[in-house]
Amino acid sequence: MIRPVPHRGVAQLVEHRSPKPGVAGSNPVSPAGGGFRGRAVSPPDYITMEATQKWVNLGLLISSGVVFLFLTHLLQFVWDLGRWPMPAGWPMEPVTVVSLVIATATGWFVRHHARANLYFNEVAMELSKVTWPNRKETVASTGVVLVLASVAALILFLLDALWGTVAKGML
Repeated sequence: MIRPVPHRGVAQLVEHRSPKPGVAGSNPVSPAGGGFRGRAVSPPDYITMEATQKWVNLGLLISSGVVFLFLTHLLQFVWDLGRWPMPAGWPMEPVTVVSLVIATATGWFVRHHARANLYFNEVAMELSKVTWPNRKETVASTGVVLVLASVAALILFLLDALWGTVAKGML
C-alpha cells in the first residue's frame, strides 16, 4: 500500500545540518529583514528617483552636447566630401542646424521615454550607493599603477633589446 506523502516546501527537503538537533533555523520563505518597505536599507539611505532625476537630466544634456559635436564633425566631413556649396546669407551652416535638431530630438526622446528614463534613474540610484575612494586612496592607487606600468615597460624594453641583439646576431 502506498501512503501519501504530505506536501513539504523545498526548504524542508534539504538535509538538516544544524548543530542543535531541535533547531531548524530561519524560514527562507520569510527571511529576516524588517527593512524599509521590504528593502534592506533604512529610510535615510533610501534614494528616490526624484532625487536622481536632476543628475539624469544633466547627463542627458551633456550626452546631447556630445552627440551634437560628433554629428557636426561627421556631417561637415560628408558635406566637404560631397563638395556641396554653402548657402549664402544663412545665419548658421546647414550642418550645424541638422546636428542641433538631431541632438535635441534624441535628448528629448530619451528623456521622455519612460523605460529609458527609468533605466537611467536606476543607474544613478545605484551609483549613489557606491563608496568612492578618497583623495589619499586615489593617489596611492595611481602611484601603484604607475610603478607597475613602468616596471612592465622596462621588462618589455629589456626583452625587446635582447631579442633584437639575438636577431641581429643570427643575420
